[in-house]
Amino acid sequence: MRPLRHLLAGLAVVVATATPAAAAGWTDLPAPADPLSQMGTPGLAASADGRLTAAWSGYTGSAFPVVAAVREPGTGWGEPQELISAPSMVNPPAVAVDPSGRAIVAWTRCASSLWRVEVAERPPDGPWGSPVTLASGPCLRTDTRAFATVDAAGRVVLAWTSSDPFHLWTAASPPEGGWTTPERLGAGAVDPSVGLAATDDGGVLAAWNLESGTGAVQVAARDAQGTWGAPATLTSTTASRSEAALALAGGDRAIVAWREGGWSDARAWAVARDEDGTWGTPAAVSGAATGVYGVSAAADAEGRATVAWVSGAGPGAATGTTQALGPAGAPGTDGRTVWSLAPAFAPGGAPLLAWSDGVRAGVTAHDGTWGPGATLGPAQAGAGTPVVRDVPGATLVARAQGGGTSFGHVTQAVLRVSVLDARAPRLSLAPPARAVAGEPVTLAAEAADDWSAVGEVTWTLGDGATAAGTSVDHLYASPGTYPVTARVEDAVGNASTTGFDLVVVAPPRQPAVPGAPAAPEAPPAGPSPRSRPPAASVRLPGPATLRAAAGAVTVPVACAGARCTGRVELLSGARSLGAGALDAAAGRRTAVALRLRPAALRRLAGAARVRAVVVVRLRDGAAWRVAARRPVVLLPPR
Repeated sequence: MRPLRHLLAGLAVVVATATPAAAAGWTDLPAPADPLSQMGTPGLAASADGRLTAAWSGYTGSAFPVVAAVREPGTGWGEPQELISAPSMVNPPAVAVDPSGRAIVAWTRCASSLWRVEVAERPPDGPWGSPVTLASGPCLRTDTRAFATVDAAGRVVLAWTSSDPFHLWTAASPPEGGWTTPERLGAGAVDPSVGLAATDDGGVLAAWNLESGTGAVQVAARDAQGTWGAPATLTSTTASRSEAALALAGGDRAIVAWREGGWSDARAWAVARDEDGTWGTPAAVSGAATGVYGVSAAADAEGRATVAWVSGAGPGAATGTTQALGPAGAPGTDGRTVWSLAPAFAPGGAPLLAWSDGVRAGVTAHDGTWGPGATLGPAQAGAGTPVVRDVPGATLVARAQGGGTSFGHVTQAVLRVSVLDARAPRLSLAPPARAVAGEPVTLAAEAADDWSAVGEVTWTLGDGATAAGTSVDHLYASPGTYPVTARVEDAVGNASTTGFDLVVVAPPRQPAVPGAPAAPEAPPAGPSPRSRPPAASVRLPGPATLRAAAGAVTVPVACAGARCTGRVELLSGARSLGAGALDAAAGRRTAVALRLRPAALRRLAGAARVRAVVVVRLRDGAAWRVAARRPVVLLPPR
């Protein structure tokens, strides 16, 4: 497949686990590509870990491509790929991803009076393959669509309506690849809108309606072995019906909704299947609203359900359970006259509607009653039909968004995905293997989030000190057990906190420093403490980078107060990289050569730089004290 550039110009003991403090909010993912001249409704498959596979069709000014992009968790979108460049319009694609990560994109199109269904496949860690044709025939109808789902065995199941005659067909691809021979599922003039979803028992359920005869709404079930049963008719009267929508709840529960009636008197209808698999009696759910269109449905594993529609009176929705929808309500849409709705359930189970008025997209939440609604994304002049996906801890709203709209397409458009993120960031700590009083210890953390940017990690170090960063150095003055806590917050306010008890041990008894002068004798009694000479002190005035040369580094040390006798050491964590003796007169500046240890030289040979800390210890009689410390970067020899 071609890239799209040519188209888109001590001891540490862990004693606590992470405790999320969730606070849901919306965030916008960066767009995966530059604008297309025109862009249709995207297809989207989402996984719980933040992986997205998207595909969309559009117009570049000279051709009609199908484009796909994959977003890996924590890394953003990969470069979009052109799957096909057609001479005529391509209908909105369907996207499915099996448990192994294999992705399928399917679409229908007409070209040179020939209608066809085409699919492209991407293996879990490979490039997109060339499209293959599953079915073809005369092109008498251009608005046919492909629909996709994945069953419990990992088989990708497709359904589509053919162009001539207008039948419903299906085919499946097992995890090992290849496709079954297309099988006709529904005969007669089938409406292009088809509901398709995988069931909890390993099967698949399809729903559609006929445009001819009685206008029947029908369903068919595919068992776990891959065999479709005969279609069942859910309606008993003759009427004009269209826009069948299917949503599955937990167990055998399901709901099918559709538009019934003429353009001026159409209403939204629905029928539910109970836990025993028995379908109920259809009923109108849109109340007094007439001229209904754009019927859609959603359900969740708890049996909650919403049916939504648009009418001349504005948007409407009935929410409740699959068995008992509440009365029709009027969701607020931020004062906008919307033409498309997509219901969903926010993390925690509250009903949610995504909508578009062709200019802006937005969402409306339900908390006992429908709220006023709010817009999503940047302020642009075009927004397409929203596509909603629910994953654990998040709800996603995808749409084309750009400069305007033209014949159902958005002009100068990009794929825009907004996420209602209620999942706390992942935060893990690396407790140090050893912590010694008077010596710096490095505390490290890793923070990541599937949907939102993460902020800086903040630390409470247990001795009254705080710090910030994914890696911090800290010196504990005394032995003891210190409760260390780290916290991180993402861009929408979700937070995670974790910690451990850090046991800091006393320093080992220090051996005599080679070459250092003997400790001076105690001064004779006489002068008061006020007349004693000042204690020695040091500064580290040198640069923040040290370059190794001839197996050593040189550290400038400035001595003040009294003669400075002691040792200069270079530490990385609790490990010594090298050391040297210090003996300088008060008021003098000297350069101390630190001989690097063999392990440090090997480490430098395999790295561009090593973070370290210079520590100066002075000898006061028989005691030693840390007089100065400074973080540095150690560079390899030139």
